[in-house]
Amino acid sequence: MIEKGKHGPGDTFEELTFQGQAKSINGNIINLEKSIKAHIRKAKINKKDILKTKEKCLKQIERMINRLK
Repeated sequence: MIEKGKHGPGDTFEELTFQGQAKSINGNIINLEKSIKAHIRKAKINKKDILKTKEKCLKQIERMINRLK
């Protein structure tokens, strides 16, 4: 049997309880923050423009927020 994520075998996001969905969303947000921080660290290592990299990430998040409004 293949497990999908941390929800358990076969559970989709839609099948989660309201509380389960809230926890999943929170976990995704925390993971996104960690991913962006890692991306910025990698930008520094690769001698990329860190401010430009941060700005691109922030703009992506702003677009997502605007789509949710």
